[in-house]
Amino acid sequence: MISCDLDSKIGIVISVYNVEKYLRKCLDSILEQDYGNFQVCLVNDGSIDSSLEIALEYVNKDSRFILIDKKNGGASNARNVGIDFFSKKITFDKTDGIYANESLQMKAYALKTTECLDIDYIMFLDSDDYLHKNCFSTCIKDLLDSRANVLMFDYFLDVEVDSSDVPPKTWFEMYHYDSNRLIDSREWLLQGMKCDISHFAFVCFGMIDFRFLSRIHLRFIDGVTREDVHFGTILLFLADSIYIETQKLYYYRIRSNSMSGFGDSSLISPYMQSIYDAFLDVNTAKSYHVESSFFIMLLEIMKYVEGSDEKSIMLKVGFFSYLMKRSFALFKFSKDPLNLKPKLKILKDYVEDYFPQNLNILPSASMIREIRDYRKRGNAIRFYLKSIERAVVYAKRKKKAKNMLKTL
Repeated sequence: MISCDLDSKIGIVISVYNVEKYLRKCLDSILEQDYGNFQVCLVNDGSIDSSLEIALEYVNKDSRFILIDKKNGGASNARNVGIDFFSKKITFDKTDGIYANESLQMKAYALKTTECLDIDYIMFLDSDDYLHKNCFSTCIKDLLDSRANVLMFDYFLDVEVDSSDVPPKTWFEMYHYDSNRLIDSREWLLQGMKCDISHFAFVCFGMIDFRFLSRIHLRFIDGVTREDVHFGTILLFLADSIYIETQKLYYYRIRSNSMSGFGDSSLISPYMQSIYDAFLDVNTAKSYHVESSFFIMLLEIMKYVEGSDEKSIMLKVGFFSYLMKRSFALFKFSKDPLNLKPKLKILKDYVEDYFPQNLNILPSASMIREIRDYRKRGNAIRFYLKSIERAVVYAKRKKKAKNMLKTL
């Protein structure tokens, strides 16, 4: 066990939805931690398998586990419930031995009390993933030593599917993070551009100072998928300090039908039913949900980078090309159940500068040279050939985007 301050309290939020096969492994990995000052908020998001019963087993044997049972609203909604619980915005009254919040239509289960701890740090854990036994103690020590707003750790890929969608590398491998260190958000953005990172996602692979999260009022966007793109991008953009922990402390399970419930219309999550009803085709509904989510997240991210300061420009240069590319994919659908296409006009002023990625509008010429020199060092010939190829593709992509916008 790593020596650290046992007074530091961790709040763990776990969204639970139809994970009967994996949930015990997840919860056992918490009980096996070598740091015990924590409280777990399990949020059952309308599971229709035995997940609720399995969660109750742990609640009934350990007072550190609290279970909230609610109707299906998606992972974002469930995580927001967890944030609200630890913020003491959700409370439960006990009547005839049952804890309930009638106005929110939620029930709660606890061995002793549904009151939450005054936590110092918060962590989100997917209910089909699991933790290394030293995860909590390592994070607490690093956060106490560094006083960082956010800690990111590396992770293992536990792949159960054979798919082109499976990421070949972890974020640490893509960012070339190979040593523990404290960085700021500008360094994170710059490293992303050096490594040609087109987008970023973060929610489970780290720990967050809860006072910082409360101060910036960041929440997950209800109703979207890939919600960690918005949450992680804004979290790190607003962070003054980010600690990079290179140990692999998390096991990220990649499986079919994870969280989204796609593959069979009978498995569509209730909160997504209206999208399926519009298309009556699982794959089309899935594709529309993903692309519409990227556009909704882009609109939210735009609110944080309206200025012309260096960091805002870096974020737009680094990530807007990919997010706009995904947003313009809405044009391929014959139907638009969320009525998002008219809003694509908002992107008109961004196309020229940020679609595709335009390093030349960065505030510092030396920054442009630094990024390009970094990319060239691996293979100069390959870099230049790729640059020529990109120029052709980018010109076509920009022209296509402008033509699509003219149809609105």
